[in-house]
Amino acid sequence: MRTAAHKLLASALVFLVAIAVRLTFILLLGSEQRLYDSNFDQNIYIDIARNLLEGRGFSVSYDIFVASSNRPTSIQPPVYPFMLASVFALFGENYLLVRLVQILMSAAICVCVYHIGKRTMGEKAGIIAGIVTAFYPALVMYVRPLTTEILFALLLSLATLLLIKYVQQLWRPVHYMAWGGVLSIAFLLRPEVLVFAALSTAFIVAWTIRYRQRSVRSLMSGLMLTAAICLLTIMPWALRNLDVHGELLFTANKRWAIWEAYWLRYMREANPDWMEGKDCNHELECAIPDFDQMTELERDRYAVALASDFIRAHPLVAMRYAVSQLLVSYPLIPREELPPPLGYKGERQRPEDGFDYTSLDDHPTYERIPEKLRVWSFRLIFALAILGCVIAVRRRVWIVLLPMLPVIANMITALLLSGKERYRISIDQFLVLTSVYALSVLFVWFRSKMQHYGWKVFPTPDVREY
Repeated sequence: MRTAAHKLLASALVFLVAIAVRLTFILLLGSEQRLYDSNFDQNIYIDIARNLLEGRGFSVSYDIFVASSNRPTSIQPPVYPFMLASVFALFGENYLLVRLVQILMSAAICVCVYHIGKRTMGEKAGIIAGIVTAFYPALVMYVRPLTTEILFALLLSLATLLLIKYVQQLWRPVHYMAWGGVLSIAFLLRPEVLVFAALSTAFIVAWTIRYRQRSVRSLMSGLMLTAAICLLTIMPWALRNLDVHGELLFTANKRWAIWEAYWLRYMREANPDWMEGKDCNHELECAIPDFDQMTELERDRYAVALASDFIRAHPLVAMRYAVSQLLVSYPLIPREELPPPLGYKGERQRPEDGFDYTSLDDHPTYERIPEKLRVWSFRLIFALAILGCVIAVRRRVWIVLLPMLPVIANMITALLLSGKERYRISIDQFLVLTSVYALSVLFVWFRSKMQHYGWKVFPTPDVREY
């Protein structure tokens, strides 16, 4: 009973600290009924949510990218617009209440970090990791924009916690079902979770074969149960797309982002006047012949084909773009040493239409104080996380490396698809975990040296010694 009460108390401590920090930020810089941040996806999510509530279905009210106004669309996955619509239905179109919901989600991430840390590093180290995550600037600030980052980070945290339980031989059939539910909801939020799902499934199979925790037949049966849960959860969206687009479509029609990251970027650099003389309203329309006669799905596929042709024709340029995207997501070098970002609405500049100095841009240049706070805190935890990985490999403490799976998946996504700071936010809590591991080991080493020379040592946390 005492142990259960202690665990509950530690979780409550981490949760309440995270709530207090995020609530303070929102009340100071996020309580007004406006969009403080220049992430344009917010407008799309809100528009779809309004249309859902007003009986117009999953649609947009204006032409945007491959989608046409007042027609059923699949321009975005369904989970986040439905979440917004639910909040709006209960409380009206109140952005502050959405941010409060995201505060609860973000605080839950900190609790997940505590439990992952406790299971991999020890109780006190887990509490430290949870508290550090509670104060981590980027995860605090990103509760404000009405985007998918915080919910996606929570789902990744839950999925990783389940993986930790698997390694510790705590899984039962219900855990396969829970894992399938988490992954499928994450897929309907951000389809790139497929990369993490593939990596984690490969890890589970390899771990089972290596350590023989259970029979491979039992594992395959469990994975089939996971796949069935995923299929049952995603199928309603796919059937809806079958009705709308005539095809059983599981993903959103947003693969054109690859076209933007490669083909469009090259055209802007090599031929900035390529749109001159063309009768079109925006770049995507100019790039696709017969744009108005195509369906949304046909436009999306044509854009992907353009990107694929470009990558085959210019592999070295595409490789340079991929590395640049990774460095945008993981800003380890000064931003000014990279080519200017596309920025807000495709412009190579900051937004100048009412967003304040705390605006979270898609491509920050890290010149403002909030941006510097985010980038330097990230660089610190990234360096410590790399050190933690090296220490874990040398000591063969493999379970500590498990939280790096979503980090690797995120890096792959940034390389292949698109790189933005907010796309990376969903994995920063895992870097915090690995950095706390590095600090814990260094602290234990420092304490042992102090004691060896007979020096008095101040009280130390009861971290697990590796």
